[in-house]
Amino acid sequence: MAAIRIFISSVQKEFSEERKALAKYIREDALLRRFFEPFIFEELPAINLSAPESEGAIAWNDPAFGIDWQIPASDVILSEKDKHHPLLADCKDLFDYSLDYYAE
Repeated sequence: MAAIRIFISSVQKEFSEERKALAKYIREDALLRRFFEPFIFEELPAINLSAPESEGAIAWNDPAFGIDWQIPASDVILSEKDKHHPLLADCKDLFDYSLDYYAE
């Protein structure tokens, strides 16, 4: 059985040492290291990669959500990417409701 990679996360710098200590503990524990491979941002090289296949969004002003943003659409500032998100109604293949993800 391959070890499961787990990400030890916290946005606070104050917990940097705790994240490192937890990762070290998991790696040094005979039982835990059989099942888990921890990683933390401090140990990863800085690279500039994106994964567009894992990104997705719905148009911010989709009427299906019924949100009154109380601002004219002409005043909203969006990135070029965010200007082209589809409406929820146009995303039929976004979710496959025929799959039972909890079936054993």
